[in-house]
Amino acid sequence: MNNREQFDWYKGSFLTALSREFVKFMFTNPNALELIESMRRESEQRKVQDELLFSTLAFNPHLGAPGACLHAHRHNSSDPRSWFLARFVNWNASNCPSGYAVHGVCIFGAGDVPILIRQPHLMANKFFWDFQPVAYACMEYWLVKRLRYEKAYRVLHPSFDRRLYANLYCSSDHI
Repeated sequence: MNNREQFDWYKGSFLTALSREFVKFMFTNPNALELIESMRRESEQRKVQDELLFSTLAFNPHLGAPGACLHAHRHNSSDPRSWFLARFVNWNASNCPSGYAVHGVCIFGAGDVPILIRQPHLMANKFFWDFQPVAYACMEYWLVKRLRYEKAYRVLHPSFDRRLYANLYCSSDHI
């Protein structure tokens, strides 16, 4: 890759879950390193680099990132196949059960726990250690309870819907 015309910039979530192979590629592959260097050269353009790097690698399959999507699909809140499921974030400060938001992000508290346990995401953002710590403790308890179930029965907990992940666009349409 000699110049930026050989790839398209994609902006996406920086709240990601990456495979070990993808991370290794990102730090060792000449194409990925050139992309990172290109971002450094253009840093004065105020691009939000952490929102560009992962998505640009993931949606330019010709760069060769392991698991890269063959086609880019726009996020659509009514289309579960397009959802970002790595991390749940409530960006709606006016609809924040805890009543506490920072920079438009709901800080999770006890009132959020019933909502959080119904989310399909792998992680949740954001807890503050000094704000309603019982919420975090409840989530830990819920997670341990699920893990114990899975260990005891050697199957996924019934609350985990593997079909949701299997049907994501990039789950079935990737290199």
